[in-house]
Amino acid sequence: MRIPLTCALILLLCCELAVAQSFRAIPPINHPILGFPLVATEVSAVANGGVAVVGDGLTASERFGFLWRPVEGSLALTPIDGIFDTLALDLSRDGTQALIGVGLNVAPYRWSSSDGASFMGTLNGIAVNPGAISADGSAAVTASATTRPTGRWRSETGWQALSGLPGRTRARTSDLSSDGSYVVGRVFNSPLQQDIRAVRWGPEGQILELGVLPGHARSNATLISGDGTQVIGLSFDTMSGVTPFYWREDIGMQPLSDLIPGLTLIPRRASEDFSTLFFGEQFWSSTTGLADVETYLRGLGLVPEGWSDLAPSAMSPDGLAFAGTGSFNGGYGTWVAVIPTPSSLIPLSFLVVFGALRRNRKGGVG
Repeated sequence: MRIPLTCALILLLCCELAVAQSFRAIPPINHPILGFPLVATEVSAVANGGVAVVGDGLTASERFGFLWRPVEGSLALTPIDGIFDTLALDLSRDGTQALIGVGLNVAPYRWSSSDGASFMGTLNGIAVNPGAISADGSAAVTASATTRPTGRWRSETGWQALSGLPGRTRARTSDLSSDGSYVVGRVFNSPLQQDIRAVRWGPEGQILELGVLPGHARSNATLISGDGTQVIGLSFDTMSGVTPFYWREDIGMQPLSDLIPGLTLIPRRASEDFSTLFFGEQFWSSTTGLADVETYLRGLGLVPEGWSDLAPSAMSPDGLAFAGTGSFNGGYGTWVAVIPTPSSLIPLSFLVVFGALRRNRKGGVG
């Protein structure tokens, strides 16, 4: 029997969507020495396609990082170099590289599917705390909340310092581009960080101050797009009010609500192309608008019976996978869900044009 081309394409699309969307329960992790099940209490990151998840759990005496992949199942990322206290912090887009903090001092380690965990070294002989890994797994930055030196790690160079600005000599990093060429964060001088300014570091460590919104005194850059050209962060006015901002070099800084009217939430993660923003229990895309993650997953028919109170805490770099914890049949569970690719996604960079047109119409500019 011959099938018309249009029908064949429809069948192929339906098959692809059926494969793409899924909801999986992450099984308990067994203690590597004693063998009893360890309960995961937090999910830190999820790879594209939901092919890997990392997070943390607790026993009576220690923290432990875990990695889950469908083929190997759940793996406790402990002990590492004889140390049981570990934190799984971040994950590359393909799930083959993970960033881990080890011991009470949270020493930086990178785990790979081929070589296991390896120490990432020090910055000029001084210990650092790991914060985030690049989407391609080749670079990392130090933690945003650290009191230790700030820097960027590359596989070919190791840790290199990222400096502040004159008058704001201290620095902290928050996020990095897909290959680690660009890094965002904040610089300051006051120990209480009352004078922070958002900045972006370039491939050679060159620093660019991003400014503040009109009438504001402080700012902090928290997210950067995969290509390093777009930044999201927070701008603070003198009364401690917080406004999420969007920055691009050709237009400067503007309220994020100029692009997404009515948005006041603070993004925790963004897809590499900035087409999807993740706020925790909610996410935004140009296709869905602002949506509750659990409600959206239930609308797709993905959430199995017995699951409730889903608490998503991670979104993949492509914006199509979510992971977190929840209640399963009255107990505690961990899950990962993958949604189909929306029919059309508009990155924030395109919404800049729409926002300008909207402001022009309001101002009577033809």
